[in-house]
Amino acid sequence: RLTRKTDMKLYATLAALALLAAPGFAQAKVFTDSSGACQITADDDWEAGPTRIKSPQDGFYARIRSAPTWTEVNANILAQGGTVVSDNAQRTVYSLSSSAGGAANKLYWVVLKGGPTCYSTVTFPAGPLDSKARAIAETVRRAR
Repeated sequence: RLTRKTDMKLYATLAALALLAAPGFAQAKVFTDSSGACQITADDDWEAGPTRIKSPQDGFYARIRSAPTWTEVNANILAQGGTVVSDNAQRTVYSLSSSAGGAANKLYWVVLKGGPTCYSTVTFPAGPLDSKARAIAETVRRAR
């Protein structure tokens, strides 16, 4: 029989291995917004540009930003047609399907509650990248 301490070490090891096995997170890079307040993690082959973090895969990119309040960001996302996917005391996850230039795209927003209000937006071609895009969006965190 394992002890409670051994059980906890085993669970921690399994959680770390699961994170390493997750798509896109075996080799990862942390990106920080221009204010230095917010961060997001993406694959190590993503590159930061002047307005977004871009995957080498066409149409797959992310943005990380900070805002004065969750209420302001929430109102903006809902006005654009975003739908709440999940909501708890720490964060709200939204999704939106759109078409730009004839291509079907999907977006995930994750907005942290409290301050500073950090949020990520991940845009990707609709289809098989859905779970990876949401996983990247959900890595948003405060840098401090």
